[in-house]
Amino acid sequence: MRTAAKGWWARLADYVFGGKSSEPATTKGRRSRPQPFRSRLLLEPLEDRLAPAQITWTGASGVDSNWSTAKNWAPKTVPTATDDVIFNAMNNNFSVVDAFFGGTVKTLTIEKGFTNIISLERSLTSTTAEQNDGTISGSGTFIVPTGGTFNWLGGKQKGLGGPAYRTIIENVATLNIADNADKTLDGRTINNSGRINWLDAGDLILTNEAVVDNLSGATFTAGQGAATTL
Repeated sequence: MRTAAKGWWARLADYVFGGKSSEPATTKGRRSRPQPFRSRLLLEPLEDRLAPAQITWTGASGVDSNWSTAKNWAPKTVPTATDDVIFNAMNNNFSVVDAFFGGTVKTLTIEKGFTNIISLERSLTSTTAEQNDGTISGSGTFIVPTGGTFNWLGGKQKGLGGPAYRTIIENVATLNIADNADKTLDGRTINNSGRINWLDAGDLILTNEAVVDNLSGATFTAGQGAATTL
């Protein structure tokens, strides 16, 4: 019994696919047109990434002054550890770093003209901070972490006296006391494990049991014209 010779489609399949042919069937001796080869494209999903955001305090929720309330911010979202937080003169409203807030931001900037209070009911960590005005207050600890920088250019840091009210400059972190505006440390302790640079002529006023505690291995450098009022 003789077998029919393979058609051109089957021979091509043998060459390309090792003998696995998808040659279409024929009808009444006529060969149908070959169908185009199709493959399925598989896409691998990428990991989720959060882009840093700039978030400005408004205190306009009408409910409370808490950092954990989204409606107190513009845009209406609670800051996280990847976000840049700004306080400005346009929204000069009291704020509370409350227990329900996560406790960490990427940067904190208090601009000139914000004259109200940021009250710490829990600790607040900011890798980069700049205070030009206003008051950082409350029983929570303000922390500049390892490798971070705090530029203190004006305003007040306030507590009720004693070591419980602290600003901590961690190892390899830096506090720059700069600009000609006076800075007031009122009833609060600065624990320095890193470096303090007192750079300009503005007075540093210490009152109500305020302390700058230079811990072992830390450095404190005072520039020309710096002065302390006790």
